[in-house]
Amino acid sequence: MKNLGKNIHAWRERRRLGLNELARKAGIDNGNLSKMEQGTITPSMKTLQKIAAALDIPANELLKEESNVVEVQEGSRRVRVLDWNEVAHYRDVISQPNTEDLQDFLLVDMNSSQDVFALKILGDAMAPTFNEGDMVIVDCKVAPRPGDCVVATDHTGEATFKVFRDLGIGDSGNKVFELKPLNDLYAVRRSDKEDLTIIGTMIEHRRKRRSQ
Repeated sequence: MKNLGKNIHAWRERRRLGLNELARKAGIDNGNLSKMEQGTITPSMKTLQKIAAALDIPANELLKEESNVVEVQEGSRRVRVLDWNEVAHYRDVISQPNTEDLQDFLLVDMNSSQDVFALKILGDAMAPTFNEGDMVIVDCKVAPRPGDCVVATDHTGEATFKVFRDLGIGDSGNKVFELKPLNDLYAVRRSDKEDLTIIGTMIEHRRKRRSQ
C-alpha cells in the first residue's frame, strides 16, 4: 500500500475537493487525513471505505500500486458533445460506445470523472462571458460552489446554463439555490419557485474565435 497516500491525494484533486472538505464528507479528522496522504499513518479498512465512498469510487482504486489518476496526455480523452435536449438523460447518451465522428466529441487533456459531457452555448443569456458557439465541459460529479456555472434541468427536462448561487435552507427545510444569467435581460430562476435539478458543474470553457 505504498501508493495509498498518493492515490488518496490524486483522487481528491480529481474530485476538486479540499482536504477539509473530503475529511468532512468522509467523517474523519482532517489532520489524520493529511497524515494519510503524506504516508505517515495507514488508515483502517473501515476508514479507507469511508474515504472511497466520499470520493465516489471503489475502495480498491485507492489500493492500486499503479494509480490510474494521472494527467491525461493532450488529445487523449474524448467527451461527447450533447444536444441540449439530451441533457436530461445524459447518462444514457454518454454511456453509448464512442465513435470516430469527431463532430460529436471534444478532445480534452484534463482529469475528470466518467460522467462528463460538452455543450455548445446557444443564445446570449450568459453574454458577454459566454457567447453563442462557445463550448463548455460539464462534470456531473463536481458539486457546485457559489459562483460556479452549472447546467440544470426543470420539470419538463429543458436544460439551462447559469451561475449557481446557494441561498441556504428555505422555509420547507430544503436547500434553496438560484440560477442567475449574466445577461440582465433574462430572469433569475429559483429552486423554491420551480422544480430545478443540478446536472453538473462547468470545469472548462472554450471560447469561439471572434471574427473581426
